[in-house]
Amino acid sequence: MANIFARSPYIITVNETGQVSTKIEIFIWNGTGSAPATPQYTLSKAIPSSTNTATNYDISPYIREYLSHQSADETDVPTVSFTQLNTATWCNVKVKQYYFTDGLDYLGELSFYAFDGFTYYENGSNYDYGRFLLDSKKYYYNEDTTYAGTVSMYLNAGEKVKYGAGLSSSTATVNSVFVGFGTYEITNITVTGDYTIFLSVGGYLYFTYVDDFASTATWTGTILSYSYNSGTNKTTITPNFIGSVPTIAGAQNNSNNQTLNTGTSEIYTVPTSKWYCVPRVSGGLNKLFVLNSSDAVIKSWEFVPICEPKYTPVTIDFINKYGAWQKEFFFKASKTNIAIESNDYNVMQSSVSNFDTFQGQKKSFNTNGKETISVNSGYVTEDFSDNIKELLMSERILVDNKPAICRTKSLELIKNINNHMINYSLEFEFAYNAINNVI
Repeated sequence: MANIFARSPYIITVNETGQVSTKIEIFIWNGTGSAPATPQYTLSKAIPSSTNTATNYDISPYIREYLSHQSADETDVPTVSFTQLNTATWCNVKVKQYYFTDGLDYLGELSFYAFDGFTYYENGSNYDYGRFLLDSKKYYYNEDTTYAGTVSMYLNAGEKVKYGAGLSSSTATVNSVFVGFGTYEITNITVTGDYTIFLSVGGYLYFTYVDDFASTATWTGTILSYSYNSGTNKTTITPNFIGSVPTIAGAQNNSNNQTLNTGTSEIYTVPTSKWYCVPRVSGGLNKLFVLNSSDAVIKSWEFVPICEPKYTPVTIDFINKYGAWQKEFFFKASKTNIAIESNDYNVMQSSVSNFDTFQGQKKSFNTNGKETISVNSGYVTEDFSDNIKELLMSERILVDNKPAICRTKSLELIKNINNHMINYSLEFEFAYNAINNVI
């Protein structure tokens, strides 16, 4: 099903042969229930002319009123049941299309999911980012925080959410080379499929093999190197043998169906197709993968913990270009300021004969204050500029879980070639008065 990002126009075009006018009915509802019986909006247009018969409807403005973001999505460690994405942050849209010739003709219906996000001009019209509402790359988080954040995504039943970079296989092949006297030394291990995204040089490695006494043995160590051959669809892992290399007897050469494990991981199978709010990390496992039912990687992210011993990191939650909550951490120095506003007027002494020097000649009324906070990201990579762009253009921001408005309206998006050490400084104003005067 296609997605609509409603801060940008989404155009429905009706252009049938012989039409003189058209009509669309828009049905909008939140959550997983059925569509309403009657449309929320009915729009109609006559064709511009007999030579220009196309009619266009921008449905985005009608969708946005069904989307809201009261608080950031947070969820504890992952479970097999998962957490459904807050239904207020997305909605279902169904559009029925009609055109008139001699009478009313029904053209068909279109179905969408809609979010309060936006697309860029260079994306073109009706652009669809897909079902994963966070760019696939590396992010950083405060290791002392309660929540590292979440990723909003649509998952199909049978797909898997995996934490950690480990892989496990019971069908690995242990390969060897003849060294003489009926003895073979193990050279590497192969496993069917491309697992390079899970591997790293120096990473943990464990495998079983049949030794030269025809007994099952275990080798534990680290990875020296790895590679993937698309022609054979096999990943080859070379162990980092230090000291003696394990041997196998000639009869056991290239022993198949051995156990292979690299690192620790957790895997959860998706029970039902729907929109989910998935935690970024699970315990110390900070690589997040979405796998298909065959364990092939569909999407991946890496979330790196940062220890900041000197400053107190500031947490920024904002609605990103996808219309989903995104959490960023600004690790370096932050400063909070308050600006006071009031109206002053002159007062007369209550008694001329009894002059009161404590009364003063002026008095303030309607006194209130607004607080601002300036933050620094710390040194970041060049692609952090994309995060900054989305933050600056966000219409919903929380700073340390308090509503705020970004007061930084102009900022250089720094490139490494110009400045090898990239730090971003932003200023926010808390979106409320210091003294509660809400009526």
